[in-house]
Amino acid sequence: MKNDLDLNLSEGKFVFDPTDHDKFVSQLVRIPGHDEPRSKFYEYGEWGFWIDDSRDRCRFRFMMAR
Repeated sequence: MKNDLDLNLSEGKFVFDPTDHDKFVSQLVRIPGHDEPRSKFYEYGEWGFWIDDSRDRCRFRFMMAR
């Protein structure tokens, strides 16, 4: 995880058990327009999540509105 408090930026990566995928994404809002190759994009408030197609890895970013 990397944070820059001056820019209100927080980003990082984590892995999780693929059996938790459906429960995890059920709490998020799917935004297909921000997908990247081999990952799907979801939002939760000001947080963005790119979940790998393997369904066990996630990259995230805090995206504070300016």
